[in-house]
Amino acid sequence: MQQASQPSNETRLPRAVLRRSAAVQQRYEASTKPADSETPSPAVAATPETPADTTANTPDANAPKTPTVEDPRHSDPTYWKHRFEAVAGRLRAREDEHKAVVAEFRQEIDRLTAEVSRLQQHAPSAAPTIDLKQFFTDEQIKNLGEEDAMAMAQAAVTAATKVAQDTVKTQIEPLMNRQRDDAEAEQKRKVAEFEEAIEEQVPNYRELDKSEGWLAWLDEEDPATGMVRQDILTSHCAKLNARAVAKMFKDYLRSVAPAVPTPPVAPSGSGANGGDTPPRAPEPGQGRPSGAEIKEMYRRRATKRPGQPGYVSDEEFAKFEARLKLPR
Repeated sequence: MQQASQPSNETRLPRAVLRRSAAVQQRYEASTKPADSETPSPAVAATPETPADTTANTPDANAPKTPTVEDPRHSDPTYWKHRFEAVAGRLRAREDEHKAVVAEFRQEIDRLTAEVSRLQQHAPSAAPTIDLKQFFTDEQIKNLGEEDAMAMAQAAVTAATKVAQDTVKTQIEPLMNRQRDDAEAEQKRKVAEFEEAIEEQVPNYRELDKSEGWLAWLDEEDPATGMVRQDILTSHCAKLNARAVAKMFKDYLRSVAPAVPTPPVAPSGSGANGGDTPPRAPEPGQGRPSGAEIKEMYRRRATKRPGQPGYVSDEEFAKFEARLKLPR
């Protein structure tokens, strides 16, 4: 009676897998086997009857060796110089190509970096976290579901934000416009006071400001400060310093005023009046005009037209300007 075979613990593979594994193993062994160890084919292998001729490929030790012919160019320094220059030229060309590629990569990196920065600046800010308990009770959140409750709270926050923005625009924008208008009006008032203060000290400063002599004088260097007078005037005007601007106009008028001759001194009396006779007071229309006369002249010059009473002709105004240059 035959006994039952004992169960084996090894795992049996399918035959197809075994055949495929054997084929792979054979290919692997064939690829790793050295070429010298290959078995010669029967047609090539020597048979016992006809031994292979082993002397055919055996070199003759007594045969004279063929001398190695050296290239004559190798001993020529010019040849090696040309070789070096050729290799150096190829290396320089490749270096230039490499530099161009690196420059393109850097430009692309800079462009992409700028694009990333721009997108980050314009990226919408993350919505603030909403506390559902500010809007619903725990029971309402449970009944509605957290997702629906969050959607309802978000909608309420968005609506409230829009209402707040509209309110701010309606209430704050008029206030900001009013503040801007007030600031502009205040600036205009300060400029008007600045111009009036200059006019009180130099009534004809507006016309002087357009004269070629004044403009040429401003282009000159101030001996006291070493600065161009135009820069000094610009600084005074920016600070609305009327006193300093008026002083510059007066300095200009003094520089262009004609020199007054000094009268000879007589033994007795004053000046050259002959002795005892006192000097006469200047007649109207002579000497430096008074402040009231200056204002009246400029008022008439600005308001009166030809043919109207009080019109100031060019000849009369030229004489008046000549009188303004007289010393005080």
